[in-house]
Amino acid sequence: MEKQSIILSFRFTGALQQIEAVNFFSEQFKKWFNKSISELNYTITDKSKSSWKQNTKNLKFTDSNVLKFKELLLENKEKIYIDFELLKGLENIVYKSTDIDFSILYNHTETINSLNIILNTALYRNTDWKGFAKEIVHFLNEQSCNILYGFVLNLDNTKLPVFFVEGIGNENLNKKEQEKLFIWSNNKYQCENKIWDIFWGNIITSKHIENTNILNEIEKIVGKENILPLTSNLTWFNLNEPLTDFDITEYSLSRKELYNCFKSKLIS
Repeated sequence: MEKQSIILSFRFTGALQQIEAVNFFSEQFKKWFNKSISELNYTITDKSKSSWKQNTKNLKFTDSNVLKFKELLLENKEKIYIDFELLKGLENIVYKSTDIDFSILYNHTETINSLNIILNTALYRNTDWKGFAKEIVHFLNEQSCNILYGFVLNLDNTKLPVFFVEGIGNENLNKKEQEKLFIWSNNKYQCENKIWDIFWGNIITSKHIENTNILNEIEKIVGKENILPLTSNLTWFNLNEPLTDFDITEYSLSRKELYNCFKSKLIS
C-alpha cells in the first residue's frame, strides 16, 4: 500500500495575519494531536520589479526564529509576498517532500489565497474532520478572511499532494488525474462561484448552490450526520464512506449523485 496524505485545502480572500496563524496552528496541533511543529520555512517573493525573484528560508521552529519572522512581516513592503510552511517530518525522514508527519502551508497571492494542511494518513486517519475544519474556519473568520471554497481528500504521496492541490502535476499521475489537474490549474480562480469536483469533504458557499433544494438533496444522499453548517454562508458535507477509501478518479454511487447536483457549478 502506498504511503498517503490527507489534505484540507481552503481558498479565501483577505490576507492572513501570519504570526497569528503560526500561533493558532501551534496550539491546535498540541490540543488535537499532542504534536509540536519542528520547522518554520518561508518564501519571500519580490514582485516590485519586472524581473521578480524569490528567497526561501528553512529554520527550526524556535521562539527566536518566530520573532525574526514576525519582524520580517512587520516590514510589509508593497508587492512583496511572504508564504510560510509549518512542518514536522517523520523520524526516519528520507524525502522531505513526502516523509511528513504534518505540514501547514499558506500561499499569499494578489487574488485568492490558499491554506493547505497536509497530514500523514496513517497517523491521522481517525481525526474528527468536521470538528477540525470548523476550528480552522472559525479562525479564518476571526482573521476577516472571506472563505470561498474548501475540500478534503486522501492522496498517494507519490502524486505529491502539496503540489497537486495547487494544480502542479508530476510524472506519477495517471491520465485521468492529469486531466483533472489541468482543469483545476487553469481555472482555480473560479472557485468563488464554482467547485473543482466532489471530494470526500467539501466546503461550499451560497454561490455554489444553484437552488435552495440542493442542501436537502445532499442530506438525502450523505445523511444528516455528514452535513454541517459552518457559518451562515458556509456548509460542510462529506461522503458517507471512509476517507481512506477515497480515490480521486473513482466515483461511488453517492459521489455520482452529488456530482450531478452540482453539474452546472463545476469548473470545466
